[in-house]
Amino acid sequence: MASWYAWLIEKAFLPADLFLSYPIAVGELAIGIALFVGVFTALSAFFGALMNLHFMLAGALGAGENPIMFGLSLGIIFVGSAAYVYGVDRFLIPAVRRRLRAHRAHRHLPDRRPTPMAY
Repeated sequence: MASWYAWLIEKAFLPADLFLSYPIAVGELAIGIALFVGVFTALSAFFGALMNLHFMLAGALGAGENPIMFGLSLGIIFVGSAAYVYGVDRFLIPAVRRRLRAHRAHRHLPDRRPTPMAY
């Protein structure tokens, strides 16, 4: 275990272990459900990888499964939009984009595309 992470665990995480146990369990469950259903897949994989990284830095390698899961999470993140082919993201992501575009048009925000300049 890295010495700086051991200090962080000793000074920050262990004094709040009762408080932190609930968000960790809820986070694991939420990430698992989101990845299984396919809702915000890349974001869920990112937070899963981040949580897994914390476990590995704490020394929990778990028979070599944590590094494999970390690599799979990074793979999901790096495949980009291909992760949205199966699951709810196939319909959710385009709907969110349309809603954001409509919201931008409703607020009369300037379009980010460059405009031709006349001299």
